[in-house]
Amino acid sequence: DHFLLPYNRKLWARDLARLGTDWTAERVAAPSRQTEPLLEVAGQRSPLQEDTKIAYPAAGGFGEICRALARRVPGVRLGAAVARIDLNRRVVALLDGTELPWTRLVSTIPLPDLLARIPDAPSRLRECAAGLEYVSLQAVFVVVDGPVDRDLQRVYVADPAIVAHKIALNHNSSPSLRSRPRHAIIAEVSYSADKPLPEGDLKRRVVRDLLELRLLRSEQSVLHTSALDIKFGYPVPTHDRVSRVREIQSWLNERGLTTLGRFGAWQYVNSDRCIHDGLALGRSIAEQMAPGAEA
Repeated sequence: DHFLLPYNRKLWARDLARLGTDWTAERVAAPSRQTEPLLEVAGQRSPLQEDTKIAYPAAGGFGEICRALARRVPGVRLGAAVARIDLNRRVVALLDGTELPWTRLVSTIPLPDLLARIPDAPSRLRECAAGLEYVSLQAVFVVVDGPVDRDLQRVYVADPAIVAHKIALNHNSSPSLRSRPRHAIIAEVSYSADKPLPEGDLKRRVVRDLLELRLLRSEQSVLHTSALDIKFGYPVPTHDRVSRVREIQSWLNERGLTTLGRFGAWQYVNSDRCIHDGLALGRSIAEQMAPGAEA
């Protein structure tokens, strides 16, 4: 009544009866190991324990993880949007007309957008992907003059009077960021057709809420605000999600295209799981393509 239901209504922006339960094992912290067994749902144990610690880059922000991985991969192209994927010719066509041949293709493009780029995808699969539900986000960024007084890293807000469901204070994630003269706060506001964004200036509303929560000293300490609209924020774990994704991935896998990631697998997973799955898939593909490996 006080957190679980109101918080999830804010996050998922829809009737909770439309959601399955398979996602909860990785989202609900387990009880104390001394008093209760590990929470287990659908055969999965919660990775969140009372003593769980999360690693963060010692210097710089979260993007350092992506930059470190990119340094080990030759030929990374940024800003090269995919226009079309030809599964028969095994060619990816970019918007600028460049064609890139491939032997095995891995995609993290959201499944509805991916199928829209495959001209010969069956209409049945397009309809299947179109039925996958997602939550959109407005990420509101607030730059503060000076450090934030609280040592919190995340605040999950169930109160419907506060517009954001999650507030991140990433400058508290490492001593390097903490020592900087200016800090940043990110507020996530989910929305959908069932729960539209509130009317008025969302950035001003977020600042007022941060003052109400005492995460800001004063409105005068705010140096800058901006907002980023994220169409695909969270994949919704509806009851038919697994069957829809299985049908789509099966058809694509038979044609040499593998999908993974939060919206490639349409699974509510964090970045650490995405990186782990990517590494595992990369090793598997490398073994299959090694000289002497069976075709």
